Amino acid sequence: WLKQPSMATTSDPSVSPKVSLGAEVETKNFDAKAVPNYISTAPRSNLASFGASEIFEDLDAEASVRASPLGIVTSGCGRHWSLKADIEVEDVTVSSQYYDAFLSHEWGSSGFLKVLTILMIYNLRAATAFTLLSSLLFGVLRVYEILPDDESTVVLGHGVFFFVITFWQRIRECFKKPHLFFVDKLCIEQKDAKAKAQGILSLAAYLKRSKSLLILWSPQYFQRLWCTFELVSFLREQDVGVRIMPV
Repeated sequence: WLKQPSMATTSDPSVSPKVSLGAEVETKNFDAKAVPNYISTAPRSNLASFGASEIFEDLDAEASVRASPLGIVTSGCGRHWSLKADIEVEDVTVSSQYYDAFLSHEWGSSGFLKVLTILMIYNLRAATAFTLLSSLLFGVLRVYEILPDDESTVVLGHGVFFFVITFWQRIRECFKKPHLFFVDKLCIEQKDAKAKAQGILSLAAYLKRSKSLLILWSPQYFQRLWCTFELVSFLREQDVGVRIMPV
């Protein structure tokens, strides 16, 4: 991916949205359209070597995009989140007309922690429900002495929770369409410099195809101009659907 330049903070309240960690961003006091030139002044220094200069805000209406399913995004204990990972875009993405979520993050934080955060967001509800139901079942089996009535059976409930929160995205894919994500390194070609520059310049267009923006926040997040660019680009089009989760 790209080394992202640092960004000086601004004291202008008109470009500082209210946010709450772990929930959707409150953007009533944030007017992204008040900064219409932000996209045209997006970071370009890293693209100069590719001879690229134009930011693309739209894609052809019939053009498909490459989206990565949740099972791929969370596979391998975060191996896809390493800058050194050798990735073939065709192997980790599918063709789609939209993204369920655009994952915005900075590469300095732990890939493993990012995976844990995503699993908590998308699998916790199912894990809680399955744990509750299985605990009731195990309790009945203990009453009828089918299972031993001792503390060793408590471990079964813990096992159900960790199994479901780890693998629910794979189980869900057996009967329902998977959640589809934009993850920069997975969805943008990395080996062809020209295609890579084209993909980077199309970030605003990819954001338009996204139903929501999921920010995997770390202390360095707003020090990266690309991260701020992604947030502002999304808020220019819609003022809901932003979630910030710390990693």
